[in-house]
Amino acid sequence: MEIKHGTNKFYIGRIEEAPQAQMVYEDKGDYVNIEHTIVSDNLTGQGVAGRLLDALVNWAREDKKKVRATCSYAYAKLQDEKYQDVFEKNI
Repeated sequence: MEIKHGTNKFYIGRIEEAPQAQMVYEDKGDYVNIEHTIVSDNLTGQGVAGRLLDALVNWAREDKKKVRATCSYAYAKLQDEKYQDVFEKNI
């Protein structure tokens, strides 16, 4: 399962416009805000959302950006210690 970086999203699927799973973000310059995460029923329970989050966080680290989240899933996961170098709690 390949994770691709599209326009303001990380996704799984053949084409960006119809992904099987996606994590959509808004780029605010020095930080990105994860807006929502959607995983299709056939991929549920396979750790796909976590893999999307890891891909986004790795990209943010490379670009020296912080990560915020209005997506409840991402916000909860970002509390983990392994994300503390990039996680910025919403102000």
